[in-house]
Amino acid sequence: MKRSVKKVTKAITVLCALFLLSIPATWAQRNGQRPQGPPPVPNAKQIELIIDDLDQSIELSDAQETKIKTLFTEHFKEMGKNLKKSREEMEKKKEAFEKTIEAELSDEQQKGFEKFMENMEQKHRQH
Repeated sequence: MKRSVKKVTKAITVLCALFLLSIPATWAQRNGQRPQGPPPVPNAKQIELIIDDLDQSIELSDAQETKIKTLFTEHFKEMGKNLKKSREEMEKKKEAFEKTIEAELSDEQQKGFEKFMENMEQKHRQH
């Protein structure tokens, strides 16, 4: 009898601890905050929207649009595989990716691309 009371008490204690540990995450989500960690990797439709927005911002040629869409798709696929990497490593990959995109653009488009990326980062931080 004593063993079963101990087991029940232990089980209740563990369940209470798990419940209490889940409260902050629930509150954060209710307050509109995103759980910590890397942002979700965009899917194909979201990448298409990003490319459309970029095209409207800096007027890509058809060839540039095709190439840059491929680069974005490959970049996000790679980032999805590396979600466990450190923030520093992810930032390096992002910088290398942006340089690859800039290599496809004219000088004027590069300036627009920098502004576009800044706006995307600000939007992301707000969500």
